[in-house]
Amino acid sequence: MIKSFTINRADWMRGQGDSTGKLYVPEYGEMCCLGFFCKALGIPKAEMEDLAIPSELYHLNKIPKWLLYDEDLSTQDDLGKLLDLNDSDIIEDSERELKIKEIFKKRGIKVKFVG
Repeated sequence: MIKSFTINRADWMRGQGDSTGKLYVPEYGEMCCLGFFCKALGIPKAEMEDLAIPSELYHLNKIPKWLLYDEDLSTQDDLGKLLDLNDSDIIEDSERELKIKEIFKKRGIKVKFVG
């Protein structure tokens, strides 16, 4: 498992409201925070194209269990929090970045924002 990854703000799709985030949107060359994480796991952008959540990449056996969607889980799990934070159109990027870092830090993963 990786210990750190980087999110490039110039290529980061965020803050566009619920249900708009995708792991990777080729038309814009942008990824959500989870897309950057999946890329760091070695998953090619082509595999992530227009997918909403990492669970859709389960067949690649690279996604950690804590990021797999389970209908029985509350939306307050870390996956749900990351999805909400990334897509929320009501929080500032500084707060969004801090909270994303905190969630990954709980999992032993450091997030760096650049650009």
